[in-house]
Parts: sequence; structure tokens; C-alpha cells
Amino acid sequence: MLPRQKSNFLRLRITPIARRVSASQLGENTRAAVNVAESSLTDRIGAIRVPTLIIVGEEDQGTPVAASKVMNEKIHGSQLVILKSAAHLANMEQPEAFTNALTGFLGKSG
Repeated sequence: MLPRQKSNFLRLRITPIARRVSASQLGENTRAAVNVAESSLTDRIGAIRVPTLIIVGEEDQGTPVAASKVMNEKIHGSQLVILKSAAHLANMEQPEAFTNALTGFLGKSG
């Protein structure tokens, strides 16, 4: 699923739920999630000008590899690491590979 498709999917799934729940029942994080789902930030990420590491699990359905590849293409100089046998919680599913990717990146950036 590409970022714009993901955004549309999230908007279609989250927005109706959020509208059924009163504002007092929604926490700030939930409201923020709805706002993100209703907008696409893909066009704005090219403005990122700091060293950026993108780590994604190869089985991640929440942020698919295709979306991470788009981010990698749009953020100049970013580094993409795809972790095998990991989904959305790659840091917990493949902690050693995640830590190696992160420390390697920080070693180059620092």
C-alpha cells in the first residue's frame, strides 16, 4: 500500500470511529491520529534536512516497505533498513538487528 493509499485507508477506518465518540472521550493522541489520517505528509517530507534512518520490518502492514521506500526516496540522503522477519514492532521482534542498524547509523552521523 503506497502512502497516499495508506492515508486514504486510515481516513476511511479512523474518521468514522472518531466521529461516533464524543470529543471528551478522545484523547489528544487519538485526535492527532485522526488529523494525520486525514492529511498526507508525503509531499512535505522532502524538507527534512537532517540525517535520517528509516527502519521497517519486511512484514509491516502498518507502514509497509513500499511506504518506507517512498520516504527514503523523498528524504535526501536518508538510509533505509528493511529488517527480515519483523513487522511493525521491529525493535522488539528483531532487537539485535534493530540495535545494530541504529548504532551503525548513529556512529556515522555522530
